[in-house]
Amino acid sequence: MSTDAKPAPTHLAVRVAEHWFGIPVAQAASTQRPIGVAPLPGGPPWMLGITWCQDSPVALIDLARLAGAGDGEPALLLRLVGTPIALATTAVSAATIRLDSQTGADPIASWALAPCTFESGLLHPVDCEALLACVQRER
Repeated sequence: MSTDAKPAPTHLAVRVAEHWFGIPVAQAASTQRPIGVAPLPGGPPWMLGITWCQDSPVALIDLARLAGAGDGEPALLLRLVGTPIALATTAVSAATIRLDSQTGADPIASWALAPCTFESGLLHPVDCEALLACVQRER
């Protein structure tokens, strides 16, 4: 038996605009292509609108806009466990990150931890509870 087995992924690396965000695997319910996003008139700029995910309506959030770091063209959505929220993304991949690999740079937003290094560059780990609190406060 080999002792060189790769550790199980800890996060899903979610690409939004120029940034990678890390969503803990335990907080990710599903991914799919967005279906018919309906904008919300008067909604905040980071809320792209309402869409359907697994037969339920969800609010589609742009993390980059919420962080004030630009925006991208969402090709996928990632639904968070136990919430009516999905995150717009251009790519999702499994990643194993170590929080002890944080760079010492400031977090990109109040709901993110200090960036870590991972195979594609820098990844901003997301504190999902803080993200949900921010979305509820800012809407």
